[in-house]
Amino acid sequence: IVMYADFKTLFLKYYYALCLYAYKIVQDMNVAEDLVQDVFFDTWEKRKQIDLRQPLKSYLYKATYHKCIDHIRQIRLREEKLNEPDELSFFDMYTQNSIQSQYDEIHINEIIKEINNCKAKLPQQCRYIFELSREENLKNKEIAELLDISIKAVEKQLTKALKEIRSHLIYKGLISKN
Repeated sequence: IVMYADFKTLFLKYYYALCLYAYKIVQDMNVAEDLVQDVFFDTWEKRKQIDLRQPLKSYLYKATYHKCIDHIRQIRLREEKLNEPDELSFFDMYTQNSIQSQYDEIHINEIIKEINNCKAKLPQQCRYIFELSREENLKNKEIAELLDISIKAVEKQLTKALKEIRSHLIYKGLISKN
């Protein structure tokens, strides 16, 4: 009974926000609501493996994101099966490319957001060197001269920043470990 109460609280707290998040991805509120309900159903099914008293916000958003992407993939697969490659109209090809473009754009925007979140948590010197390198396009030698440090120190800070960002993106499920 305690588990049910915790789950109900979780549902009431996140359902609407997750529906809006899913809507941004699938562009259909009815589908978004169905997908979020599926996420909560799956979460309920896994309740013995999940401690519902722990913060589950990131888990729910990640699960919702993957449900939406799976839904888009299923639509694309269904469309591919219905249409022979030589019978695709211009409209059909445009629609398929549009769905892929939406997926790519959402994924890229999510990655950029998470890079910025991670970058903000880097130590000041490390963050500054990373920004000079990646945003100002300065070479390591130029950064070293500007900050009056060795090139090795610049390389070490960039390696640290890139390692932190990569780990963060893997943790968020936005890139694979490979």
